[in-house]
Amino acid sequence: RIASAQYYYLYKVIACLPFMMVGFYLRESGERLLSLRWQWLALLALIYIVLTMLNGTTEMWAHKFGQHYLIFFINATVASMLFYNICKRFKANGAIVKFSIGTLLILGIHDPMLQVCAKIYDMAGLTGFPDLNVLSSLIVMFICYWLIRLALRYCPALLGK
Repeated sequence: RIASAQYYYLYKVIACLPFMMVGFYLRESGERLLSLRWQWLALLALIYIVLTMLNGTTEMWAHKFGQHYLIFFINATVASMLFYNICKRFKANGAIVKFSIGTLLILGIHDPMLQVCAKIYDMAGLTGFPDLNVLSSLIVMFICYWLIRLALRYCPALLGK
């Protein structure tokens, strides 16, 4: 029996294609856009805030892009340039570099780990506490950090290396 195409989420790839194209452009010729002065960063921050307020709630996994996909895309591009420029000004932190290297591993296992956390909270009768999402995220990141370190040492192919 062949599984339905809806389970492969191929339709979500189409929504992500513009981001991939911008990434290719920035990698090839966008160094100018990735080395902005503080004045431009302030303007980008203002644009980001305004577009976020205009576009409304977004959630890519639910295929909700706010009021308009074009605003979503422009805002995501502005945010990427803004946060890249801000982060570039700080010295690299070892833990953050590890998380960056292990992005594929985190993407692959975070959802099952969050489901395990939810089951544990449910069994313990703790489902009514709103801070459990933060706690779950911290637990997942703690476990992933050590898994990334192990993968770097013993099986870098798991990390796309």
